[in-house]
Amino acid sequence: MKKFCQYILVLVISILFGIGIGTFMIEFEIDKLFEHRIYYATIIGLFVLAMLFSVTLHELSHAFYFWINKVPLRFVAIFLFGFYKDDKKWKFIFYPNKITLTGGIAIPDLPAVNNESQFKKIRKIYSRALLFAPIISFVEAIVAMVAYATLLFSELITKYTNASVFLVFCIFIGFTIFFSSFLKAENIYGDFPAYKLYKENDKKTILQLGEYLIFANNWKKKIMDSDWLVDEILKYARRANAEPGDSTNLGMLDWVIQMEYLGVFELDDEINETLKLMFEENKILSEYPQSEERDIFYFHMIYKLLKDGQVEKCVLQEMMNQSSKKLLKGMPSNEYYTRLTKHLLYDCDYTEWLNKNMNPSSSFTLLGLFEPVKEIERRIIQQNVTVT
Repeated sequence: MKKFCQYILVLVISILFGIGIGTFMIEFEIDKLFEHRIYYATIIGLFVLAMLFSVTLHELSHAFYFWINKVPLRFVAIFLFGFYKDDKKWKFIFYPNKITLTGGIAIPDLPAVNNESQFKKIRKIYSRALLFAPIISFVEAIVAMVAYATLLFSELITKYTNASVFLVFCIFIGFTIFFSSFLKAENIYGDFPAYKLYKENDKKTILQLGEYLIFANNWKKKIMDSDWLVDEILKYARRANAEPGDSTNLGMLDWVIQMEYLGVFELDDEINETLKLMFEENKILSEYPQSEERDIFYFHMIYKLLKDGQVEKCVLQEMMNQSSKKLLKGMPSNEYYTRLTKHLLYDCDYTEWLNKNMNPSSSFTLLGLFEPVKEIERRIIQQNVTVT
């Protein structure tokens, strides 16, 4: 019933949006733009230019809010292009990836979070940066509409046809970005739902900041200096098995496993016992909603138990034989984890293939730019050198 209501809501919004577009085209006499011949190549070029301008403005608005609050930027990507800060130098890179193919992203260089007041300050900045960009996109659309109306009522749209077409595209793209910022799906949050989530949900925000620290300059030192944040993540990770069904807890456990692989710290006996108990109870796939994050955690748990010798290899093999068909079904990283599992559990040497075709998640085409993300995979691949 809930999904049916959502479909009806989407349908109603689509109809209203269509009526709005039609009204706009009539009232603003869009047809006058085509009284003079405009080449298709020109229209396409103006659309691409308006798209580049609008997306760049949106992402730089995120970046600008971080900057005015003295949080430096680490990475900004617009479509296939990116600006990456390494130490003190900015580098322009051509970086094709699946995440920013139709948009962009801005990643801050977060400071260490070593107390609760620092956490609240960073959360405030981070959440408001999410809010700032769609508002700027809305302002862009309004400014473009006013500029177009000025040309229209001055009877200059046929004289400045290209500028008028560009403004029309900016209006539609600006409003599209603004309204898409309200979208919320299973694993996709628009800027407005994300703002609300990170403003109100401490646990989600703590995990998000922990994940973003991996992308920071001097990431290892910043994580080690983030005593308060790490303690909070460890606290949630320790009680993950006592709160079944909460996927954020799995994210906490996965984060600390990755930190151990990176050599930031070793997991204590309580967390190791939690992982072993979760494996023995074998309820992860039934108690937690299906998602890429859940399945990746499952693989990481298996590899961690193998590395530490907490569970015999034959037992892990039996469990993977039962579970493997349910994990990452139809997802791009399925083949990577299939071979990685055979590499670690069944002594098949896929080292060369795994290093060449590293693909541990749907976001890796973007986040693989950051060295710690690749290093986690390298260390997992190499762990069978010492595991017998």
